[in-house]
This record gives sequence, structure tokens and C-alpha cells, in this order.
Amino acid sequence: MKVNGINPDPSVESCSNTGSIQCLLLQSVGNAKGPTGGNLLFKTTFIQRLNTNGGAVPTTACTAGQTQLVPYTADYFFYKADQK
Repeated sequence: MKVNGINPDPSVESCSNTGSIQCLLLQSVGNAKGPTGGNLLFKTTFIQRLNTNGGAVPTTACTAGQTQLVPYTADYFFYKADQK
């Protein structure tokens, strides 16, 4: 699934967790069925991340190739366009 990202307004109540990973709205700009024919998210048009807690960008320096895991929680909402 290819997506375009949009950051919602941080003043929105569900996005006001200062110091947490950002809320996010992703719009699907193209997707295809999975390699084995799976289509669970095939009709998804938007994915939204809200009510985030934790997951802020680390403040320590990192080197190339280093991975730093940062735990967080969030609610994810999946939307599809109405059929007309």
C-alpha cells in the first residue's frame, strides 16, 4: 500500500500528548492484493493514528545503522470510501 502522510492539528484533543509520537493520517494512493491473494486492507483509503502515548524521538545521538526501539501505544483507525 502506498500512502501520503498528513499530520493532524496537535491542538485536537486526541493528539495533545506532548512528548509522544505524532498523530498521523495516511491516505492510500494505491494498493494491490497481497502476493497470495490476500485482500484484508485492499479497500482501505485512510489509516489514522490517534491517542498516542510514548514513542517520542530519542534525544540521544545514534550512529549509522543503529536501531533504537521506543515503545508507544496508540489507537489506529482504518477507513474505506463509501461505495457509490
